[in-house]
Amino acid sequence: MYFECKAYELYKLGYLKQSFDAYENVLKASEDFKNNVQNTCYKWYDKISECGIDEINNFKWYDEVLSKNLKNFKGDYDEFFLKLFEITPENISSCIDKAKLYSKIYQADLAVKYSKKIVEKYPSHIEANKFYNSLTKVIEKNKYLDECDKFKNYNNINEYIDDIIFCLINSCGYSEEDAKQLVKSEKEMIKRMYKSEDPANDVAMDFYPLCG
Repeated sequence: MYFECKAYELYKLGYLKQSFDAYENVLKASEDFKNNVQNTCYKWYDKISECGIDEINNFKWYDEVLSKNLKNFKGDYDEFFLKLFEITPENISSCIDKAKLYSKIYQADLAVKYSKKIVEKYPSHIEANKFYNSLTKVIEKNKYLDECDKFKNYNNINEYIDDIIFCLINSCGYSEEDAKQLVKSEKEMIKRMYKSEDPANDVAMDFYPLCG
């Protein structure tokens, strides 16, 4: 990511030759990373499936789009970057693959922006929409969980209970039915927590040993 950010910044600043040279380093870095990732003990995280993964892939854009354009370079930097950044029916699969890679290396913002760009260009593309919608749902869910880390300005206790149920499902892995049953059985305790203004996610985590 360091090499890619550097290459893109040079492009935006108008240093096309320097950016081209930097993209050569991007390709080399992606090949080195791809070939050596299994030698590390790091366990990657997939935001869509929300679970760890033992190996990382999704290098199609680098292997096909970047590699092809570097090999076909004829000395015209403007043409090179036009082809490098365009999203076409021929390379859309590689572009989606790149967005998926961003999401797996903790670059959620980049994954959202890039996948949104793909969807805006091809709004009817099924795979692009599926990935973008899945990713944004995860982002929104995590954002809402973060909001539940603080006691909100609730209008009534029912809104508080709804947040606890949401947190039980999304923080602790409860089914919706089990979450609703739990808050029903612990109604008196939840009333006390509501009065003491305990955050909804803290309340849910108090029941964490009961998860599963």
